[in-house]
Amino acid sequence: MVTFNSLCALAGNYATKAGIADSLCAKLDSAAAARERGNGKAAENILKAFANEVEAQRGKSLTSENADTLIALAGSL
Repeated sequence: MVTFNSLCALAGNYATKAGIADSLCAKLDSAAAARERGNGKAAENILKAFANEVEAQRGKSLTSENADTLIALAGSL
């Protein structure tokens, strides 16, 4: 089962730049907090921002395969 924390850990393992991993994890933390507050729409929007950042890092700090994995797993949250 994928959790916000497990996806953050995976992003940290995949990203070749610590700053990118930190930024991705910050988005996941924000999405988790929004969901805990009962604000599902905000969580959904933040997860879209996560996916957009992953796409922007495809071929840079993330391999294409790793980007696909992160986006797919984020979609299951």
